[in-house]
Amino acid sequence: MAGEHLPVQLACRVLHVAESGYYAWRDRPPSNRTRLPARRTGFASLLRTCRTDKGSGAENLAWRVFHRPETIPTTLASYLTARTETRGLPAPESPAVNELIGSYLHEVMHMDEKDLAEIRQTAQRVAALFKPDDTGGKLTGFHALFRPGRGTDLRNWLQRHSVEWVLTRPDDRAPLITEHGFELLFSPNQDGNAWFFRQYLLTSVLAELHRRSWQPKDAKTVVEDFDPNAIDPTDTEALAEGITQ
Repeated sequence: MAGEHLPVQLACRVLHVAESGYYAWRDRPPSNRTRLPARRTGFASLLRTCRTDKGSGAENLAWRVFHRPETIPTTLASYLTARTETRGLPAPESPAVNELIGSYLHEVMHMDEKDLAEIRQTAQRVAALFKPDDTGGKLTGFHALFRPGRGTDLRNWLQRHSVEWVLTRPDDRAPLITEHGFELLFSPNQDGNAWFFRQYLLTSVLAELHRRSWQPKDAKTVVEDFDPNAIDPTDTEALAEGITQ
């Protein structure tokens, strides 16, 4: 961002983004940012989503950070959703991208880590609702619940499946979603953060489904070597744009 000659302190103050939080997120030590495959993959995906014909991913990311920092988590969530729908099952980079979203929400947007952990725990239970004999249509329908204006539909879906959870898991004392979880996702008193919590729930579910090796019974067979959108954490154009520097 120094190459853009932007006044970091002023921009962060005007945009209500903590300067210390931004630098802490941007300037993670190389041991965390470039040597860990998950972190490399997450940043490569972020730069890929920002790349356009008019500029590199790094250049456009710099512009977003200073002009529309709130769009970064949503952009990554949209990327994962599109990748999942194209493949027919959760993308392999889902855990890495989800970790990066959580890092951004906490370190840059200063959302409480305890609240983010609540969302991740909810996502683990929601992922358990997906069975091996489910079709891809179930996941597509789940994605649709996170579109703008469908908060009520998502709330109803969670309430309906909360009943199913209690009936099918009598020995599990943890509810599908806690009262606090509902508040985070839907309360108008969350200072506008409810939308970000919902997007984080979506990506956390995708990450958990990938960890569980879940795939629908009608999943498409995709050969990664021929998938132009596949992320190789050791050799990508996105990484060449500066993430390893």
